[in-house]
Formats: sequence, C-alpha cells, structure tokens
Amino acid sequence: MAGEGLRGQSELTQRVVSAVVLASVAVFTAWWGAWPFALVWCALAVAVAYEWSRIVAPERALALAAAMAALGLLLVLSTSLPNAFGASVLAAVGSVIAIPLLARHPARNWMAAGLAYAYLLAAASVLVRGEGRMGFVAIFYLFAVVWMTDIGAYFAGRSIGGPKFAPRISPKKTWSGVVGGLIAGVVSSLLVLLAFGIPVRAVHALISLMLGISVVFGDLFESFLKRRFGVKDAGALIPGHGGFLDRLDGFTLAVVLAALIGGLRGGWRDVAGGLLGW
Repeated sequence: MAGEGLRGQSELTQRVVSAVVLASVAVFTAWWGAWPFALVWCALAVAVAYEWSRIVAPERALALAAAMAALGLLLVLSTSLPNAFGASVLAAVGSVIAIPLLARHPARNWMAAGLAYAYLLAAASVLVRGEGRMGFVAIFYLFAVVWMTDIGAYFAGRSIGGPKFAPRISPKKTWSGVVGGLIAGVVSSLLVLLAFGIPVRAVHALISLMLGISVVFGDLFESFLKRRFGVKDAGALIPGHGGFLDRLDGFTLAVVLAALIGGLRGGWRDVAGGLLGW
C-alpha cells in the first residue's frame, strides 16, 4: 500500500512539473505571438498528427506527420505573407481530399480526419491569437477555460466521485468531475478578463461554458478513438500526461469553436475581438 501511495505521489509530481513547463512555454509564445507562436503550434500539430496515425495506421505515422509539417510551413508563412493563409487552407483541403483517394489503406479516412484535426488545431490557434494585445488576452482566456476545466474535473472527480458521465467511453469520468470542471473553467476565465480590464458580461460566461463543454467532449472523442482502435495511450512524450494528443484533445475542439465564434462575429482578421468584444 505504501508503495502504491508513493507511486501515486510520483505520478502527480510528474504531472504537475510537466504541466508547469508546458504552460510556461504556451504563455511565453502566446505573449510573443507572430511566427514564433505559429511555429510552436504547428510543431504541436505535427506531433498530434503523428500520434493520431500511431493509433489508426502506425505504419503511416511518419507520412502523416510529414504532410502536417508541410501544411504547417505554409501556416507559419501566413503570419508574414498576406495571401499565404488562403493558400494553406486550399492545401489542407486538397490534402484531406487526396488521402482517401490516393492512399490505399483501410484507415485512409481516419488518416484524412487526423490531418484535418491537426491542421485545425494549428490554424485555429493562430487565428485566435491574431495580433496585438487583444489576441494575447483571447488565447490566454482560452488557456484558462481549458486548463481549469481539466484541473477542476480532476480534483472534483477524485474528491467527490459519484455517477459516471460516459462509462462506455471514459470509465473514470464522473458527473461531479464534469460539473466541477465547468465551474472552474468559467470562473477562472472570467477572472482573466477582469484582470486584463475587459468588462465581463453574461455572454462571456455563456461562451466560457460552451468552450468548457467542448473541452469535455473533445476529451471524450479522443477516448472513443483510442477505444475504437484498442490503444491505451496516444503517446508517452510528456511525463505523467501521455502524449500531445492526450493533452490537446479538449483544447483542439475548444480553440476551433472559439475561432468560429470570433471569426463569424468579428471577421477572420479580428477573431479575438469578435470573441471577447461584446
């Protein structure tokens, strides 16, 4: 029993240290913005594409990662070349269409989905960050929603327990964890807005709640994917956390939703303003 307790403490320590390091890198590059931010998130998208392929088609993992790297290069260029972003979107669409048509593989549709998933992670992150102070506030606000939803769910689920949320897909996830995570995500994200001097309105709480719900379902989707292909972990690159796909599953759906809300409301050149400027 003592050995199990020490092992649990060691795993928790690894999780905390890894989380602090990753969060520090994320916040620093978000503050910097421009091409360094785009480069980091494109690199993460490459890792996500690789890990996705390791689940659905391990022998094609490097090929899918290379395809994402090529698209990522165009996305990085979009931060300095005005027309490159449109070109990268077309390249992404072309690649997603080409993989099912050209790759004679039983999992070709899953491979195409993985490339689209990884590309959207990078592209939506770049769109939300945008330029200037509001872009930094928007991505930091999103970090708060995602991170605190995860952290709140972890501690609420462990301390309260209770009925399972989706036992067939994610046996450890509880209703108490989901509710606790959503509350933590909404409250912390609104505090971030107040800290940056942005007047908080009811619509901000609603958006935070929607983003928190997307975090929950993004995590469930990745759990479904691993169960569908009989894989326990997407990767083991992050001590205590598994792989990058494991860490970014909730963030991916949330950042895509945030980009859609901001883009449809404020235009694609001012996604951050559309997301937060109510």
